Amino acid sequence: MTNRPSEATLRNWRRLAVTDPSERLQTRANKTSSARRIVPLEYLTHRRNLPRLQQLLALLAGNACRLPEVLFSLGRNLLRRRNILARPHVRAVLAEYPWQAIAELETYPLPEDEFDFLGLLYQCLKSEGEKNRQGSYYTPLPLIRQLLQEVSCPASADWLDPCCGSGAFLLAAPARQPQQLTGIDIDELAVMLAKINLLLKFPEQEFSPRIFCANFLHSGPDGLPSGAGVQADPQYDCIVSNPPWGACIPNRPGAALNQPAEETFSSILQQAYRLLRPGGELHFLLPEAALQIKAHREFRRFLLQDCRLHKISAFRNRFAGVSSRSVGVSISRDSPGPEFSFCRAGASISLSRQAILQDEQLRVQCLSAQDRRILSALYDRQEATLAGSTWGLGIVTGDNRGKLCDCGGDGLEAVYTGREISEYQLLPPRKFIRFDRTQLQQAAPDHLYRAPAKLVYKFISPRPVFTCDQGQHLFLNSANMLIPAIPGLDCVTVLAFLNSQLFRYIYQKQFTDLKVLQGNLLRLPFPAVSSPQNRCLSQLAQRILAGETSCRAELEEQVFAAFAVPDRDRDYILQQLQDS
Repeated sequence: MTNRPSEATLRNWRRLAVTDPSERLQTRANKTSSARRIVPLEYLTHRRNLPRLQQLLALLAGNACRLPEVLFSLGRNLLRRRNILARPHVRAVLAEYPWQAIAELETYPLPEDEFDFLGLLYQCLKSEGEKNRQGSYYTPLPLIRQLLQEVSCPASADWLDPCCGSGAFLLAAPARQPQQLTGIDIDELAVMLAKINLLLKFPEQEFSPRIFCANFLHSGPDGLPSGAGVQADPQYDCIVSNPPWGACIPNRPGAALNQPAEETFSSILQQAYRLLRPGGELHFLLPEAALQIKAHREFRRFLLQDCRLHKISAFRNRFAGVSSRSVGVSISRDSPGPEFSFCRAGASISLSRQAILQDEQLRVQCLSAQDRRILSALYDRQEATLAGSTWGLGIVTGDNRGKLCDCGGDGLEAVYTGREISEYQLLPPRKFIRFDRTQLQQAAPDHLYRAPAKLVYKFISPRPVFTCDQGQHLFLNSANMLIPAIPGLDCVTVLAFLNSQLFRYIYQKQFTDLKVLQGNLLRLPFPAVSSPQNRCLSQLAQRILAGETSCRAELEEQVFAAFAVPDRDRDYILQQLQDS
């Protein structure tokens, strides 16, 4: 099976002057096409149930059962255990689905103390590629509870989750009656699971779960599909959700949204906001990148200008198979306020709305007043950036398993990855390759790999980690290359700044990506440096590259001195790095 290369790959081919993309391999092993299945351990309520889950997965792997019938049967299993399977309202819900029950699964012993066992199993049975394309990663209970801590609605509140999945947020909502809960999802199987979960949540009541299968962005003005049999314009007291991150769901025609169609989570949030009652609350789980990158600038403008932003909470929890960190965004349908709180790692600071609006990119950064003062002073001393430097991408083979070897041989050459890069060190290579660019999906021009001296850095990392390659080596795409061009600074002096404690502070205070992006590196400030200073820094960095690590402290002092950082600010910076 051949797949269309990603847009990022196509951009890289254009940058590298690839005139005939058909010569590149089309079997890129990216997440969107991955058939791998992952057990999302973070969604498991009790680890003691893992062996039973694995036994069930092994049983299903050995039988050619259709996924809808598996989930339908296990749903019936749980309803029977709750002694409500035969009740008329439950039978009416199950009658909506044409699937046959599997007798063995209807009586299979299931754990009864899991928060959402059906949703957990569904996530286990979906491939990584399918979840990635749909942006479908279910929210674990601890993260749901953290987000719901911000809710101040009364017990009688009406709730909506416009991307409800198997209903986890609705299950955790402190609602007294099932009629208070409404969910929408585009996935028919997830909708079935959410209905069954609500039946299990309210076993003593007779009701029809208000869960609808629809694309929320294509729904009517009330947020519900036409023909749902509800009032024309419902309003909600609380809307909570973890919308798809990065999935492409086109906007309904004529929708007046501030975001392009591909920004699904922001479009969903803005449409959901219009369904809030005055003073109503909205709490969404979003990727942390939404706070900073340029593509989401207009979304941030909406948060700052069109509603009342109360709080942003940065969470450490991650989802299996997802590298992005998450944040909780809490807003209400009110006029904007002067400030909002930003919480990270147990600490909370107040941020000025107007101060962020004065930033051209509207970046939301968790910076104290002292951080802002120090960063402002550092950028006041900026003389240059890495603009004008030469950047290079590592090799994309298109088939690492088939094109990389564990040992050298005739015609094979060492190729390094990000794992072999540490500060001032290039560890021994673990892989070897036959460098024939006609057989590679992507490769930088030869002169970049063969440069007499180039800087190389980890691509997957929360902060810059650089070393200097003076051996004209090859690198895979988990490492990128840089040949700096800053007047008055030689290559190794630039390395000294990039690996310094001061630059780590500057970077970590401004950028939260788990990838070291070129755009972020381009925003780092380099000061004016005299010839003696350049020579001193270069010599110290060369000594560290040679293994003389004892001079690292002297180099750090020289970097602080180049920016004229006062002692009290240096002490604060070092303490911040230690705390992080």
